[in-house]
Amino acid sequence: MGKPQREIDPFRDELTALRRALGNRIRELRKARGWSQEQFSAHAHVHRTFAGALERGEKNVSFHALVLIARCFGLTLAELLAGIEAGKSAVPRQRVASHTEIDRTRILTELAAAERSIQMAKEIASSPGNRPVPGGVKRRKS
Repeated sequence: MGKPQREIDPFRDELTALRRALGNRIRELRKARGWSQEQFSAHAHVHRTFAGALERGEKNVSFHALVLIARCFGLTLAELLAGIEAGKSAVPRQRVASHTEIDRTRILTELAAAERSIQMAKEIASSPGNRPVPGGVKRRKS
């Protein structure tokens, strides 16, 4: 008769608990961003079924996948893994910013710069003999 599984793999139960804790962390971060599992898998560049299995603690995760997952949430590996052994919640809520919020801020910044460029172009076009230049310095007429 073979050896009991506990003798073959004495850390089996601990590893199972850690996989589940990591899965709970990933689910918590995903839901905080309002992502479906399919959206999460696209952001993390992992297969959709693998993403679900990770959240349920059913699959081991490679270092490569951990890096991809951390990056999709805008976290370091340390932040992603912090406190999972103790069952702690994910990083504080203020650190969890969605890509939508980040993209919205960038879009507004780019839009403001575009509006300034358009205004400058209108000023140049409306005064052919006395064209303003960026910075408010007037050109000398030759």
